Amino acid sequence: MGFTLSGISVGNILAFPLATWIMTVFGWRYVFYIFGLFGFIWCAFWIRLAANRPEEHKTIHPQELEYIRANRPDIPPREKMPWKVILSKAQVWALVINHFCVSWGFFMFLTWLPTYLVKAHGFSIKEMGIYSMLPYLAMVIGSNGSGWLADYFIKRTGNITLIRKVFHTISLLSAVVFLIFLAQAESKVLVIILVTLALGMMSMTGSTTGPNAMDIGPRYAGIIMGMQTTAGNIAGIIVSIVVGFIVSLSNRWDLIFYIAAGVLIFGVIIWNVFATGKQILD
Repeated sequence: MGFTLSGISVGNILAFPLATWIMTVFGWRYVFYIFGLFGFIWCAFWIRLAANRPEEHKTIHPQELEYIRANRPDIPPREKMPWKVILSKAQVWALVINHFCVSWGFFMFLTWLPTYLVKAHGFSIKEMGIYSMLPYLAMVIGSNGSGWLADYFIKRTGNITLIRKVFHTISLLSAVVFLIFLAQAESKVLVIILVTLALGMMSMTGSTTGPNAMDIGPRYAGIIMGMQTTAGNIAGIIVSIVVGFIVSLSNRWDLIFYIAAGVLIFGVIIWNVFATGKQILD
């Protein structure tokens, strides 16, 4: 899961300098044209390679298919979606709420980091394009590293709930500390370091909220992940508006980071009270 999610960060690593170059040479409109073209190219590969089930995959090797069949759990098909049961579980809502909280931090930086670097700290467009890669490089490392470590400690302890809670708490509370320092930072170097550390630590949630839907309800993991992704996108909409409002009204970037820290703290509390790594949906 951590490896899969790190693809988002790899995209951002490539996108920032590429978008800066396109904007400088061709103008900002061509950023949308060219990136849109990439989307069409991706769709072609997705249609050719993706499949709902291993048996439907067009290029899978027979030995790989046999290995998957021999090792996957025997989960009977569901007859009817038990919405009432799913929506009544506090553990499901803990996951959804935390995805909202984590996405608040991610989207805050994704949508406003370039403006923050240029307007608040005087970075040039070229500098912004280069240094904006670093936080997402840290996210690749954090997402993959935390996934590997979480799996290791789960095998050692056998306690999925404990590892999910410990990793989540370390991830978000560390990010909170870096956000608080970022609110007061003035040095360009320190700003980049703190943003990089904050996003790197937040990416560790790829080993907590990322696989938790499969922990608590493997038969309904797609539905639960759809719920949490919806919550994350709602957070992205709200935080973009909130940051824009605060910047236009007072230019208080410190307030923006304090709010984000508060949102993450709220997520940690909800997670530690209600989250679980045990299966609760049959």
